[in-house]
Amino acid sequence: MKYFRRTQGYFGTGLVLVLLATGSSAACGEEDQSDASVQSFPIEAGQLSKPEFIKRADRICEASVQKLELEYATFVRSAPAGNPSAELKALGKAVNTIILPNMERNAREIAKLGAPRGDVEQVARFLDSIQARLEVLKAKPEELTKTVYPFPEPSRLARKYGLQGCANSLL
Repeated sequence: MKYFRRTQGYFGTGLVLVLLATGSSAACGEEDQSDASVQSFPIEAGQLSKPEFIKRADRICEASVQKLELEYATFVRSAPAGNPSAELKALGKAVNTIILPNMERNAREIAKLGAPRGDVEQVARFLDSIQARLEVLKAKPEELTKTVYPFPEPSRLARKYGLQGCANSLL
């Protein structure tokens, strides 16, 4: 596995890809929110056509990458190096202060769009798969280091529905 740190610790390719894919608005200095649960993202039928929904949802998914790159750079500079226990704790903090809040925000914004009529179940499955993966990552942040594809099921469902921007940002 290729690492983007001076140490072969928990900050590997999987974390880099997740952080680059999810977008971010949480500051790295925020308090750990490990007791907070992952939100659900109920969705109802809306007024958008499928092409318009796809366009807007992909825009939501793609818009946060640049901001996240900056936050990730700040996080890496301040993260501990050389101490696996401290690195794992920092990884947990990154999941809880950067990844969870931002994936939740993106899913919430997509849900607010309202699914095209007749597509509520497909869009709900996509959002539910994000929620399920976030629950796993919340419980076991080290899962991020085990794959370069941290959100395989949400990515697959996004691609199947036509949300290429979301699928590509969830790799």
